[in-house]
Amino acid sequence: LAKEAGSARAFNVVMLGAASSYIGIAEEKLEKAIARFFKRKGEEIIGMNMNAFRLGREHATKEYATRE
Repeated sequence: LAKEAGSARAFNVVMLGAASSYIGIAEEKLEKAIARFFKRKGEEIIGMNMNAFRLGREHATKEYATRE
């Protein structure tokens, strides 16, 4: 999923997205934190990491919804 998002280096952000539904922090707050964290690296890196976060969240939501 990280490679799909644009870089294998985005693995941690994919994992954050996957865990985000279960850790009790609002999605919007996590997205704002990602934007702040990567701000100095530019909009392209922010966008890639936002995509990684969303892909991780979507994957976990779909994967675990079918198991319940």
